[in-house]
Amino acid sequence: MDIPQNKKWVYLYNAKDTTHPYTGKLMVDKDDPIVLGQTDVAVPDENKRYYFNDVTKQWVDQVVLTYEIKADKHLGAITRHPAGYVLQSNETFTKPKEGLYDPQWNGSDWVGISAEEWLKKQSEKLAKPSAQQTAMIALGQQVGSLIDENQTLKKQLEKNAQATQALGELVAPLVAKQNASQGGN
Repeated sequence: MDIPQNKKWVYLYNAKDTTHPYTGKLMVDKDDPIVLGQTDVAVPDENKRYYFNDVTKQWVDQVVLTYEIKADKHLGAITRHPAGYVLQSNETFTKPKEGLYDPQWNGSDWVGISAEEWLKKQSEKLAKPSAQQTAMIALGQQVGSLIDENQTLKKQLEKNAQATQALGELVAPLVAKQNASQGGN
């Protein structure tokens, strides 16, 4: 298709997607600047899937995976990029081995533990209460002991009250008899 002399094609890619897939082309004024998500590099074949590498300024037909190395050396995000992607200092193309749990970067490869070791670690974490949890448990036990002591004291007070009442019932006739005998003199 012929285009007017004052126009040009720009090729569009999705800049929000880390692979920068081709999304189409647009005719714009020749003087319009190229903005993010646009390039003046033609797509080799508009009927195939292509990705724009904004470092090499080329369209590629493959993507690569990068593996983020967090500050603590653990595995972070796994991200897709166009082929030819230039790694950042905290990334690698090295994929962790299958069945590797809790992967950590040792400078040249991912190392980690087996599924069994990981499960054991998790159960140990769950089995060990924190200092705060331990203190809460101790306080709960103290409260339980105080409640038990309080119940025992209440029962003892009830027994004392019953004994006092029984004693009063025994003493009352004696006191009445003594009062009567003193009053009758």
